[in-house]
Amino acid sequence: MKNNDVLLSRRLIFDWAPPRFNQPLIGFLAASLLVHFAAFYLFHIVYPTTSSLLPAAARISVLNPKNPDDHRILDWAELHDPSALTMPKFRNDLVPDLVPRYRPSFSTTSPRPLPEPQPTIPPQTSSPSLFSAEALFPIRRKPVIGPTEQPFVTQLEFGHNLQNRHPMFSGSLPSASEVLEPTKFFVGVNRKGKVEYLFLWQTSGNDRRDSEAERFLRQIQFETGHATAWDLVKFRWGTSTP
Repeated sequence: MKNNDVLLSRRLIFDWAPPRFNQPLIGFLAASLLVHFAAFYLFHIVYPTTSSLLPAAARISVLNPKNPDDHRILDWAELHDPSALTMPKFRNDLVPDLVPRYRPSFSTTSPRPLPEPQPTIPPQTSSPSLFSAEALFPIRRKPVIGPTEQPFVTQLEFGHNLQNRHPMFSGSLPSASEVLEPTKFFVGVNRKGKVEYLFLWQTSGNDRRDSEAERFLRQIQFETGHATAWDLVKFRWGTSTP
């Protein structure tokens, strides 16, 4: 019978014999338990405990000038000035050496107001004769319904400093379909005669017309000069172009 069991176990893939008592595993568990007990005894019983400090109570201390101790602290703070120790030092004598002495070209230029245009005096017409053809044979004219709008031309005015550089432009001035306030620009013309700086000084109330005036000014060519010229340029908007 035993021989048959041995032959049968040799033919099977798995060993179906009852498990034996595992002595190494029992020894490892016992050693681990012993080490944990020794560590607990060493670090929690034998090792001296450290004293812990309680956190300070949340409070605010105000210095009292009448208290002698506080008065000495205030005198020391006034004498040594702790803020001077923490703030970075600043030397005024190094500023001119480190900062370049730059002055913009328009700092010495004060734009003068542009002269107002002189009102045009209509030509005087002679009084009609009593014996003219119109008086003897009056012509019936069609009645005019409503007031007639008279178109006026857009005008461009340059300040004295820019007028001396003789501005030259081609094309017609931009016009407006309605009555607008004049548009003013503070213009800077470089030595080559090109508009390099352009600042809106007074708006007409219409952003589209202001943009058209700005594009037109950038196309104007001036004569060359020895320095940058600054002055005002005014657009007097009209309903027709010259």
